[in-house]
Amino acid sequence: REMLKNFYDAWYRPDRMMLIMAGDFDVAEADQLIRERFSDITARGPERIYPDPGFIAHGGAKAFHHFENEAGSTRVSIEVVSKQIQPTDSVDYRRTQLYSRMANHIINQRLSEMLEDPETPFTHASIYSGIYLNYVKTAEINAKCPPEQWDQTLSVMEQVLRRALAHGITNYEMELARREFIAELEKAVKTAPTRESRHLARSIIGSLNNMEVFQSPRQRMDLLMPMVKNAGKEDLHRALLRDWSPGHRLIIVTGNADLTRDDVSPEDQILTTYFSSRELPVTPLPEKETLVFPY
Repeated sequence: REMLKNFYDAWYRPDRMMLIMAGDFDVAEADQLIRERFSDITARGPERIYPDPGFIAHGGAKAFHHFENEAGSTRVSIEVVSKQIQPTDSVDYRRTQLYSRMANHIINQRLSEMLEDPETPFTHASIYSGIYLNYVKTAEINAKCPPEQWDQTLSVMEQVLRRALAHGITNYEMELARREFIAELEKAVKTAPTRESRHLARSIIGSLNNMEVFQSPRQRMDLLMPMVKNAGKEDLHRALLRDWSPGHRLIIVTGNADLTRDDVSPEDQILTTYFSSRELPVTPLPEKETLVFPY
């Protein structure tokens, strides 16, 4: 109890608190109420200095397995992590974020299309990348699957990722992603007057936590729309390569897949499956013809 209380008193302090109000109210009255209720709050413990986050020493391929019999499914993931302090918000940083989002969006579309095939071994899959807690840059591709299909799922995840890194994306995928991101920006502007106060407040908190400048939908569209229109498939391919550039892979299998065997450890089973998949060639996706609607 003492350790937990000391931690709380040191870090949960008035000077670290954010109070966000969003809605239809009188600003002067709200200001007075805030001062009445919060101005006398004081810290309950001495302030602490941020500890050094250390460094990440991963190298090569490392496997991890955790069996949980009560879990409803098995989760398979391939990850990379590296130390990176959250960059200062800027136009260039927003462009970097955008290209990573667009690249991940395209890979997520590939994964979604695979679910239409009844032979697909997983039931859900996704890929993402970003900076976690302002200190760690991470990228991950993961999937949920039945426990008996963990190895097939791992092979598919490895090959989907390797195909994207080796061959990039197609012109059709680029054009489709560009249209979808443009539509998303335009929709946000059109629906801005109908945003709920709680959603707006959470957006402001999210921007502050990520050390980003908060923008209205119109400001965001004015900034990002030219980037979306000028983005090329080479830009998105470079974003993928950058996100997955660390020279290691963390291969993780958790959930209700019991890999216990007398002759081979779970970690060796995972690594064997992973490296066996890497020996299989991956080819570029065939180009599709862009659809032209008559209306």
